[in-house]
Amino acid sequence: MTEQQKEIETIKPRTYSLNLSDADVKRIAKTAGAYGLTVSELLENFIGDLVAGTYSNGSDERMYADQWAERCWFSLDPEKNLVQYLCSEAWEFDFSDLMNVLERIDDIKSDIDLTKKNIAEPDDKWKDIVYHKYNDDRTSYECVPCYNSLEEYVASEKQDLVDYQESLEEALEELKDYQNSFDTYMNGKEYVWEEEVQKATIWYKENIADKLDITSAEEVE
Repeated sequence: MTEQQKEIETIKPRTYSLNLSDADVKRIAKTAGAYGLTVSELLENFIGDLVAGTYSNGSDERMYADQWAERCWFSLDPEKNLVQYLCSEAWEFDFSDLMNVLERIDDIKSDIDLTKKNIAEPDDKWKDIVYHKYNDDRTSYECVPCYNSLEEYVASEKQDLVDYQESLEEALEELKDYQNSFDTYMNGKEYVWEEEVQKATIWYKENIADKLDITSAEEVE
């Protein structure tokens, strides 16, 4: 299956909100109608050329759409921020990279909090933690307790806590690499990293994740 065929299989209606005057609604409708198209069809064709998309009307059309974008006000000395950095193909990292590490950090922190609670306030739930012990031909199994005592369970949780903390340090170092690369992109311009990450996360959710109905950055490639 070609890459285009894979993309075609994902085509479905998408909803975007546009701010238009009443006059512009009439103008875009008349423009589309003059070509025998609906407004949605007209915008689909333009987007396809602008992003060299799944469907395009040709190389000249892509060239002129790109020239249009490059001549618009938003391309003239745009304000640098993390969203623009992550959307630029000229730099090392993208949204999937950042969202994955942020998601991993949140998950590890949650695991650390739960493990600390299990160590400080253990209850009898450790008795219900089992593993499957299969017979020789793996046709059946019995449930065997993972722990023989509360002390054994707590010791295991303490080791898990060490492992989680090491994983957190690694993830934070990875996040630092992203920040260092972004710092190079900003070229001395002052910024607050936490604010940039928050704004980028909101932008990602509203413009990518919600449109693709996904909950994990790993699903976006």
